[in-house]
Order: sequence, then structure tokens, then C-alpha cells
Amino acid sequence: GAETPLVVAARRDAVEAIAVLVGQLGAGVNELGSPKQLRTALHIAIEDGSSVDVARALLKCGADVRVKDADGVTPLQLAW
Repeated sequence: GAETPLVVAARRDAVEAIAVLVGQLGAGVNELGSPKQLRTALHIAIEDGSSVDVARALLKCGADVRVKDADGVTPLQLAW
């Protein structure tokens, strides 16, 4: 399945796009991706080693560090 626009923005370190997608277009910051992925944008950003600014932008937009992916892993656990 295709990645959500928010995940694409996180992968590309597009901090401004993250703010627009969530703040103006209503993207679900804690939405799990496609059935193949089942991770939030914050999960992906941490796994990919995206910039701290991306993680900060997602958190500022309401990303929850306790949302579990399909394997029961949270972004907080990935960060360790």
C-alpha cells in the first residue's frame, strides 16, 4: 500500500509540510499507515533516523509516543 502524505513528509524532513498536513488539511498524526505498514509517521521518522525537527513537529502536532504499531511497539520504545 501507499504511504500516507504525512509519512512521506516525515521521510523527507519536510517540517513545514507536516504542519500544513496536520494543521490545515486534517491529516491524522496518530493514524496507522497501510495494512502493510501499520505504523504512525512518528514510528517511521524514528526508524528512519529523520531529523529531530521532524519528531518535534510531529509531537507538536499531537503525535502520541504511546501508540502501538502492528507489533505492539511504540515510538518511545523505538527511540531507545
